[in-house]
Amino acid sequence: MKRTVIHAGCAVAVLAAATLTTLALSGCETESASELTVRVVPDAITILLDETVVFTASGGFEYAWSLADDSLGTLNTRTGSSVAYTSRDDPGPSNTTLQVLTVVSSVREFSGATNVTDDIFTVSADSHITHVGIIPPPISTSM
Repeated sequence: MKRTVIHAGCAVAVLAAATLTTLALSGCETESASELTVRVVPDAITILLDETVVFTASGGFEYAWSLADDSLGTLNTRTGSSVAYTSRDDPGPSNTTLQVLTVVSSVREFSGATNVTDDIFTVSADSHITHVGIIPPPISTSM
């Protein structure tokens, strides 16, 4: 049976006429749950201490963001289609530290016109943030 994802915020009305029941979706977009994918841009970036980068998610609904290591940086929010990440890590000269930023979108699945299920379909995407250390300029030995 084909499963359909109905985008969040859709108005759903059930109309009953005699013995016929119809599910009407007003102003809604639908797509197959198996075709749902989430993307995050940028998907990889290099960053220095105290720099901020804005990441944007698309392809899903109601996004939730998380970090693999909260000590390496901060997010300005944990929900929404965009988030700003600020680096709090300086791994030192010639070193790097990897941070993984994950965005998750969870939606309810609907199968058939009137058979609403409680199945939750979750998709996610990662962005890899490479923290680099500031390399000091060479010391001049000329006098």
